[in-house]
Amino acid sequence: MKKQIGTQPTNAFIFAEEKKMKKIGYLIACILFTCLAAVAQPRGEQGERIRAIKADFIKERIQLTPAQSSRFWPVYNRYEDEQRDVRRKFRSKYPQQQGGSRNEFQSRQFVDDNIEFREERLNVERKYRDEFLRVISAQQLAKMYEAERDFKRMLLENLRDRGGSNGNGNGRGRRGGPPPGR
Repeated sequence: MKKQIGTQPTNAFIFAEEKKMKKIGYLIACILFTCLAAVAQPRGEQGERIRAIKADFIKERIQLTPAQSSRFWPVYNRYEDEQRDVRRKFRSKYPQQQGGSRNEFQSRQFVDDNIEFREERLNVERKYRDEFLRVISAQQLAKMYEAERDFKRMLLENLRDRGGSNGNGNGRGRRGGPPPGR
């Protein structure tokens, strides 16, 4: 009976995988701890801290080389700023307004504006797609979008587990409606 070569992982491979898993576990623990601590901070400081954690999360996921990193972050920061501006514009027009308090005309306007808001966000993604692809691979870009989605989900779950961001302990977030995704 011949011994198959290459079917058993080497000690170096196992060690590298264990080290990688420890690194990911450490990153997740840091993110969760920081998110908990961030909720107790003033809004601006909290936002900056969450953005820094998000950047670390994305950096870990897409595995930028040093050369890519120096070119990626300026593009990503512009992309994030434009996405934030689009969100702020929409939220300023509809600040925490409940759907039940709108009449038919207002509801129709909200629906139309919401579609326009989503189109604007998609247009920002399209605008930056080519810029990102000049700096990182398509695989890395796909991982970046996944990392953004996963980070948002993790942050929302963390807030929901803490009883919502409005501090009333009902798990309903800032608007008093059902938690996201439920």
